[in-house]
Amino acid sequence: MGVRICLGCMREIGDVERCPHCGFSREDVVLPNALKPKTVLHSRYVVGKLLSSDGEGNTYIGFDCNKECAIYLREYMPDNLCAREEETLIVEPGCDAKFKALKSDFLDLYQNLGELNSLENIIRVYDLFEENNTVYAVYLKYDAVPLSQYIREQAGE
Repeated sequence: MGVRICLGCMREIGDVERCPHCGFSREDVVLPNALKPKTVLHSRYVVGKLLSSDGEGNTYIGFDCNKECAIYLREYMPDNLCAREEETLIVEPGCDAKFKALKSDFLDLYQNLGELNSLENIIRVYDLFEENNTVYAVYLKYDAVPLSQYIREQAGE
């Protein structure tokens, strides 16, 4: 029997339904513009919980089956220009040019970040691929305090 990991934090959880580490359950609601947990991308990456969503795209926790480590997946998904049908993005009528231009910008941004992997404090992009009519950037999961939290904690001192 294989090791079971939580799709919310990518830690080993055994046979329990709700993760004792982060509280995630496979029964938790998935937003309509998000990939479903357990989706496999690029025959390698298992998508976990949606961590954030903004006008540009979605960020998920994930698992790299080749490197056997937790990762972050950033998906180009401008929800005002497209909709999701299963895993594939369908561009809204009349939005093709804008969708493609912004997709190209997204791709350029993460290619450039990938070239800066030797610098500290820059996310380390190690894979970038197109699939499902969109682009995905993959970078290692890092444990860090968000800047907003750091500022709040330091303001009291």
